[in-house]
Amino acid sequence: MKDKLTAEAAGRLQSPFGNDPFALVAQAFGNLFPDREYSAYIMPEVTDENGNSACGVTTFPEDGSPPVVEVSGEIPIAAGVEVLAHELAHVATPEDHTHGDAWRAAFDRIFEEYNRIAQELFGEAFTNDEE
Repeated sequence: MKDKLTAEAAGRLQSPFGNDPFALVAQAFGNLFPDREYSAYIMPEVTDENGNSACGVTTFPEDGSPPVVEVSGEIPIAAGVEVLAHELAHVATPEDHTHGDAWRAAFDRIFEEYNRIAQELFGEAFTNDEE
């Protein structure tokens, strides 16, 4: 009998890709913000707090549980990777809701750490110098 896949078990899935850019973003975030917890999901449809279609959103549950990051599965992979970094910058700076200086600094740090890890693992061919 097959085990039913639960949301908790899904958090333990491993990527089949040896160069998974989403995993690299998660590693970069973990290196920089080791005490920040979150759950992340690729979703077929993502909507913001107003019900509008969005590429990604971060929800901070009122019960104080870890934030939930959703990235649209309908956008190209490269865009999804940047959206994940964008949303994780919100996780790093929950007090900065307006993409202010704290959010920008966190996003830039995640981007730089992502590039450092990618360069170390794969060389220049894998890094991205564009924002």
